[in-house]
Amino acid sequence: MAVARRDFVHFQLRIDGELRMCRITRSALLIRERLEMRDDTTEVVLRIFERNKIEIEKLAITIVRQCPAKRRKITITTAEFPG
Repeated sequence: MAVARRDFVHFQLRIDGELRMCRITRSALLIRERLEMRDDTTEVVLRIFERNKIEIEKLAITIVRQCPAKRRKITITTAEFPG
């Protein structure tokens, strides 16, 4: 289950048998939907997250597998999740 707090939407993902803490910036989600920062309500960002959940989870898995030793927490920004 995803939770929106501060500047991120936080979620957990089991990757290669290990539970990882992940988060994606609110701005990355809003930019994906071409929305303004003033549209930054919890309901809006969680809806966007759910619509893009499969892609976001695949991206988090890719990030971990590229550098497994360094990535305990995964942060996805607009650089990784462009609009």
